[in-house]
Amino acid sequence: MGELWCSVLFLLTVLLSNTIQVITGFAGAMLAMPVSIRLIGLEPAKAILNIATMVSAVCGMVGDRLVSKMSSEHFLLLTYVLLPASGLLVLL
Repeated sequence: MGELWCSVLFLLTVLLSNTIQVITGFAGAMLAMPVSIRLIGLEPAKAILNIATMVSAVCGMVGDRLVSKMSSEHFLLLTYVLLPASGLLVLL
């Protein structure tokens, strides 16, 4: 399989496992690890998934502080426009 396809499948794996984590509360990195190891190898998978988990936790803490001080209009703008747009930019 090509390197581009492996990267795309890896990103989709991380996205899907973190979506399941949000819904169920179960560890997203642990769900993504078996597929990630097959796609990119053990060491890169461990490093990338750990960094993604830490960044996600920090963003969650900072986001919670910001959202608690926002008006409802700003919150709707953030959740329905800015966050999906930033997610699409990351995937491109």
